[in-house]
Amino acid sequence: MKVIALPALIAFGLLAAPGFAQKPVPAKVVPQGKVLEGRINRALANPTLSHASVGVLVRSLDRGGRTIYAKNPDLALMPASNMKILTAATALGVLGPDYVFHTKVARPTPDTLVLIGSGDPSLDDARLKDLAEAVKNDSRRFRGVDTITRIVVDASRFDSQGLGEGWQWDDESFGFSAQSSGLNVNSNVTNFIVTPGASEGDPASVASDGFLKLTGSVQTVASGEGGVRAERLRGLDEARLVGKIKLGGAPVTLQTTVEHPALYAAHRFAVALRAAGVPLSDDVTLSEGVAPANTEIVADTTSAPLAELC
Repeated sequence: MKVIALPALIAFGLLAAPGFAQKPVPAKVVPQGKVLEGRINRALANPTLSHASVGVLVRSLDRGGRTIYAKNPDLALMPASNMKILTAATALGVLGPDYVFHTKVARPTPDTLVLIGSGDPSLDDARLKDLAEAVKNDSRRFRGVDTITRIVVDASRFDSQGLGEGWQWDDESFGFSAQSSGLNVNSNVTNFIVTPGASEGDPASVASDGFLKLTGSVQTVASGEGGVRAERLRGLDEARLVGKIKLGGAPVTLQTTVEHPALYAAHRFAVALRAAGVPLSDDVTLSEGVAPANTEIVADTTSAPLAELC
């Protein structure tokens, strides 16, 4: 005997019977917080996160800090790159979006230049070149006859803790783990260009800007797999290059961080000064220090506004 569920039959009859008008059912309005909650939950349901520890806290900025979403909000986790959001927001709030960083040059004595940093994260070789040209053209203090024997870098705007708390020691060679300093240049990384030798078995040639001491070797091979890498020795301005490069292949560019960013800035500034025609002694001294109070500034370069840097 066929059994039919009575409630289902009645429901079907009511919907299909003629003479009964269907009452419109209003669309359900889902609060914005519920939409966000659903999206986050779907993202966290991804199988790749099944063994991950996740903490999420979303609060409204215009409703008295009302919590919109929370999942393990008190779980202690490393903020990682999310910290950039807090840092940028704090900088914009305290300094303002139009704030610019100044990098200045002072000349307290005829044979000494002081490069004064302000923590500018965007200083590069192009702007060091502008500073060098300004030093050369400063007719009040520079007569073109005095040789510079000493370059001092003032990075005192920041403290000496260049690495973040909890950063992995074996990441320190990579650009994303570059140290921060009161005086930075080229994001505190330096490049090497590795070119294969003329014949199989020859060592490859390595071009660099001369700041880091280089050790190791890269061999030229005619067949098989190539692959070269550079690793900076921890705590030192020294890099080790190892691996193999294909005969006749294109040069390979490698990159590592530097251990002493301010001294690296001094090194790059010396290169710019020589290119600009400022006389430097062959054994010019590069050192860290603090600019004398009320010293006269002979050159100044500014960054883009903070909002643009962020």
